[in-house]
Amino acid sequence: MLRPLIASAILVSCAADSDRSPDDILIRCWDAARSPTNDFAMEIEGMAMIRNEGRVFSKSARCPSYALTVVYKNADVARAFRQAEQASEVPIYFGFKAKGTFGFPVKEGKFGLRAEMKQIAHIRAMTPRERDVFMRRYHL
Repeated sequence: MLRPLIASAILVSCAADSDRSPDDILIRCWDAARSPTNDFAMEIEGMAMIRNEGRVFSKSARCPSYALTVVYKNADVARAFRQAEQASEVPIYFGFKAKGTFGFPVKEGKFGLRAEMKQIAHIRAMTPRERDVFMRRYHL
């Protein structure tokens, strides 16, 4: 009985978010903290397909309809993602948890954002169980 109410609340919340600015969405959905230099510090969890598609994205429990595409140019960030991929038990399409500094986000479509990860403080590959839970939660 509560499931339709919860689903309706999430849809209304996400619809309201689609009118917000990209930085407001990042703050609300990923609990990002803005720095004095207008970068954003935050922790994310997501999936990466580095070898074949080069795609890295994150999802948020607060706004499950949104996807954050993570791009990076920094060699240290690229190296950290490669190391996490190598440490993963499922390396082709691996789950990760990371903490870092992101640049200003840009909207992509109605429920998408893209932001550059400028610095990485920590990254680790998800365990197979964490990855399965993440994929079920977001219907991936």
